[in-house]
Amino acid sequence: MKLDGHQLDPEYIDPRNCLVFWARPTQKIKDLIAIIQQKLKTAAPDLWLMPLPNLHMTVLEVTHSRTVTEIDDLVAKLLASAKQIADYPSTPNHHTRLIKPMLSYDTAALALSFVPAASEAPTPTSTSTSTSSSDTCTAQTPSPDSYTYHHLRRDLHTLTNSTIPISPRYTVPSAHLTIARFNSPNPFTSTTSTNPTTGPASTKSTRETWIKHLESINTWLETTYWPQSSSPPSSSMKTTSIPAGGEWLLSSETGLDIRKGTLWYGGGETVYLGRSI
Repeated sequence: MKLDGHQLDPEYIDPRNCLVFWARPTQKIKDLIAIIQQKLKTAAPDLWLMPLPNLHMTVLEVTHSRTVTEIDDLVAKLLASAKQIADYPSTPNHHTRLIKPMLSYDTAALALSFVPAASEAPTPTSTSTSTSSSDTCTAQTPSPDSYTYHHLRRDLHTLTNSTIPISPRYTVPSAHLTIARFNSPNPFTSTTSTNPTTGPASTKSTRETWIKHLESINTWLETTYWPQSSSPPSSSMKTTSIPAGGEWLLSSETGLDIRKGTLWYGGGETVYLGRSI
């Protein structure tokens, strides 16, 4: 709220410097998020929206809330491995697909979340199968999505931890992009009076209305962007397709972004940008 809100303080400097690995969404995913953000604005006009150029998914948080000097020291040690790490999702055996976008939310923010694909309408670039000993699938029984987002996070953690220590705030098992945050007012605020930090108090009715609005967006996402089955004319065989915007192949347009600085709202600077697929 000091950076962008009713308590805006032009002299405030965010002291929380971080080091992370980001996956940048494709243009189709950004287009979808733009639609969702406008739907959210109709119910919460004061909602802070993540600018589309700042959208990101944190694949791995190396560390957080450090000083500039501490982050720069870690970056200096990481540079020798930066290319290998940032290029990792674009190499043939490590393509990962995410599907089934859905809005998730708590009292702090809203995010667009995905789950790993499981052979639903595989794209040509996602059919490579990892043959590492740690994978359950073998080269003889290939599965287009045998290497998942969770495998990717595991491997990036291993690669990084062999160079510098990893100390994240908490483990983030979900694949999500934060698309909006509450500053003032917060529809989930349950106090009985106006609070200078959270803004005007909400009533049970306004909270119910807000949640119904969010769930209506999720219903729309499921019916419009999730995998869809259909039967071609004169055929009993069903085919599955994924509408544009309902699938995200990581690094398909922009490589993994190794990022440092004050990153909480999409800022900071790129240390190394990996190659795309």
